[in-house]
Amino acid sequence: MKSVWVGFAALLLLTAGCGKHSDYLYYLSQKEPNAHYDVNVKEIHSSGAVDVLWVIDNNGSMDQHQKNVIRNTGLFLQDFLSKRISWKMGLLSTALDEAPYVGFTRPFDATDPDPTQTFQAAVTQLGTSGDPTEKTFEPILKALHDFPNFLRDNTPLAVLIVTDAPEQSAIDATTFLKQFRTLIGPRDLYVYPVLA
Repeated sequence: MKSVWVGFAALLLLTAGCGKHSDYLYYLSQKEPNAHYDVNVKEIHSSGAVDVLWVIDNNGSMDQHQKNVIRNTGLFLQDFLSKRISWKMGLLSTALDEAPYVGFTRPFDATDPDPTQTFQAAVTQLGTSGDPTEKTFEPILKALHDFPNFLRDNTPLAVLIVTDAPEQSAIDATTFLKQFRTLIGPRDLYVYPVLA
């Protein structure tokens, strides 16, 4: 079944720096084939595996929001580690001409010896001097096209977008969704945007 899950509450907690780590993740016992607009990040498919694609805005106004993500990385990853989730993550910026920051040229997953530090370092590396034209659609498509082995077969994909600007890609949402679905195939998809 194809489903798109859009949720704000848990990611707002993540970027705002409050909340309990147990709010980030739990298993869904059953999927529904329609879209929901009030589902938390913690509601991950019961397969026990998830690929996570982060897109974090790196424009000048994002400094505090990036710091909040960095500060809460340990809480977010702790749930994945404690629940023995088979996870894999990647991080992109909203600048089309920047290479991925982690998880694409080599895997960033549960085998990492210090995943919290690795992710925090990657977010720090993003900085705040990125392209002033903030894009999420085009960087996602480019990364998935350039690195087809990022996604694992038959694994749900969660896309977490943290930005303070509206989408500014050269393509519209309908075009993006068609191309995106072609790249990711029929897997379950969970999308969590936060407009900071």
